[in-house]
Amino acid sequence: MSEELSTETETTETSSWTEGLSEEHSGFVETKGWSGPADVLDSYRNLEKLTGNPDQNVKIPGEEDAEGWADLHKRLGRPDEASEYKLGIEAPTEMDAQFQSRFSEKAFELGLSQKQAEALAGWHKETSEELFGSQNAQRQETSQVEMKQLEAEWGNAHEQNVSQAKQAVRTLGIQAEELTQIENAIGTLRMMKLFHSVGAKTAEGELVGAGDN
Repeated sequence: MSEELSTETETTETSSWTEGLSEEHSGFVETKGWSGPADVLDSYRNLEKLTGNPDQNVKIPGEEDAEGWADLHKRLGRPDEASEYKLGIEAPTEMDAQFQSRFSEKAFELGLSQKQAEALAGWHKETSEELFGSQNAQRQETSQVEMKQLEAEWGNAHEQNVSQAKQAVRTLGIQAEELTQIENAIGTLRMMKLFHSVGAKTAEGELVGAGDN
């Protein structure tokens, strides 16, 4: 008798909390085996653990939804303006400053976050320095080879010819940075011969008072 009473009470409680639900909803509750509201809440909490916080879920906009993409990029950490990127690298020259400005504009266009843009700028700086160092070492090696070639070609006149080349550089007022640019452009061998030719003509007085530029 007590078992029959217990079963009857349980059935009554179950039917009471689903009372008023549609047939479809009642069937869903029955299929899930939920015996009360607590089971529904537990099921929802478990679902939320799998899907994350709804407020943090990200919806991918359509391809043409510019406003949606702008909002998404902002939520992912993109600044409001390209100029607000902090790249963490110095800009000692005007060219460096221009590069950083254009880099920031492109990063903003691509929707990069502050962290991504800073990391990419740092990578670019390190890679550029590494490549520049490698190229500089290669140029130094080539320069030494060409200087030995020039020394063999000029023979006993080597020191005199080098002196005349240096005199031409001083006469023309060429600065060290400009000299490096010339050497990088035409090579050490051609540069030395060029300035030696100018220096030799200067020593002979052919350039003094000449009518042509």
